[in-house]
Parts: sequence; structure tokens; C-alpha cells
Amino acid sequence: MAFRGLLCPVLIHITTCVRFQDEQEAAIMSPQTLQGLWNGPPLQGEEGQEVMRWVETLDAPDVYCKLLHKAAGDCADCSECAERMKRTVLNETQDEILQIVKRQEASKTSRKPLAVFVLGAVGSGKTGFIKKRLEQELGNGNGFLRSAVHINADDLRSALVGGYAIYSAMVNHKGFDRNMRWDANELRSAIQNMVWDYRVDVIADSMTLPAGVAESFLQKGFDVRVFHIEIAGSSHEEKVDRAKRDIEARVAAGGHSAPSYVAQIVRSQQSAEELRAVGVNVTSVIRRGNDFVVQ
Repeated sequence: MAFRGLLCPVLIHITTCVRFQDEQEAAIMSPQTLQGLWNGPPLQGEEGQEVMRWVETLDAPDVYCKLLHKAAGDCADCSECAERMKRTVLNETQDEILQIVKRQEASKTSRKPLAVFVLGAVGSGKTGFIKKRLEQELGNGNGFLRSAVHINADDLRSALVGGYAIYSAMVNHKGFDRNMRWDANELRSAIQNMVWDYRVDVIADSMTLPAGVAESFLQKGFDVRVFHIEIAGSSHEEKVDRAKRDIEARVAAGGHSAPSYVAQIVRSQQSAEELRAVGVNVTSVIRRGNDFVVQ
């Protein structure tokens, strides 16, 4: 399965990741803020209406538990449902990886596996860059996205609760549940290990990437490329305003909300500089509307 911005970088220590998210989302995603952000279409049909009742009336942990039970089927409690869903996601991912390995063997390609990390603050345009410009910048035609495992927090969380529309409805009403983030981070680390074991191409997008993670990929024989995406603007505040408008448009179309603020931009810039300092190949990209300008 293909995974759809990581709010935390790949392989960052899970406790640190969750604690950082708690601090930022508690400040930004208040109930009043969430209510103001939700203007997307409600879920349709009898099942959709049931989910909407949950997200409108229950606390985030209870919503997550309900969704796990709905997605996993008959299980004793939330923990068992979560483990069952994580096994399902990992089994599907392993199947995908094995198919990639088969295609690689059939094509008899002999090159280093490629690890691509796309960094940037929320709303900077990471997903758009991946879809519209990444393969051109890699210089290998139209094959990379089909041959790579995609790791993305929103996709993992969506898989746990039964789909992206359900995940969006939950997040837009209640914010990011701590247990859901924890489970998704466990999945991400497990998928990372699969990528290392099978030595297949991988792409992940996140706000930051610790230099140690990039160095670990290099030590394991991967060709590591990092792209740092930043929205155009004369100040951080202007960039945040533009990002917020894009996020609002996404929510209006049924997508998920996420907080955007200046500290994200600063953290992402610092991460890119730290990667460059240890010799990692980092390419800077500026998004102007729907266009991406490589620096």
C-alpha cells in the first residue's frame, strides 16, 4: 500500500515525538480552533453518519477506540484491535515490498537502494512536490514512485482507523489522539526495518530528519537524497498565512486539518542545515503557488 506529512521524522524516538506533538497540538488545536477549522463535507451513508456522531460527541481516545473496533472487527479491547490493525498494515506492506523485490530481480537492476526524504513545515507543499516534481529531480524517469515504499504518518493513521476520510473527520473534530500517533509511530519504525532488511527504495516526508537517521541509511548502503520544501514568502509569518489558506482549502475538500506555525519553519530549516553539516545531499525547493523552483 502507498502511504500518504509526517509531523515527526522517521525513526525519531517515539516518546520524544509524541511529547513534541502533544505540546504543539495542545496549544494550537483547541476545541474552539478545531470547530472553526471543520468546514469539510460530513461523511455520507449510514456508517458515515455513525462515525460523525462519534467524532462530534466523544473524546479523542474514545473515538479512536470506536474506530479501531469498527476497522478490526471482533476484538476484546482497544489494545487488541490496535495490534490487529497494525499486523494487517505490516502484512500488506510486506506484500508490497516483496512485489517490489520481484520486479527488481526481473529487471536485473544493480544500483544502491534510494532513500528520499522530503522535509518541510505543514502546508509547505511536500505532497505536491512528490507528485509533480520529484521524479524529474531524481533524473530516473517515471519509475521511482512505483518502485518505492511510501512512509507517511497520515496514511498510517488512516489505515488504522479505516480510511483517510474517517481519519480526517476525527482529526478535524478532535485533534490527533495520543494512542493513534503512538501506534502509527510503531508502524513506521517496523516498516523502516523492513526497508532495511529487503533493501528497497523508500520515500518519506516529514518536518525534520535527524542527521543520525540519514547517516544510518548511508551506513546501510542507501543512496540518500533530501529535498527541503519551503513556501514562498518574505517572512515566516507570511509563509504561515499562505500555508493556512492551503490547509483550509484541503479541509473544505474533505481533507485533514493540521496546525501551521512559525516554529515549524524554523525547525525544518535547522534540520536541513544540520544534515548539510554532516555531508548529506540536501536540495532546497521553493513553492510558488503550484510551481516548484529548485534552488
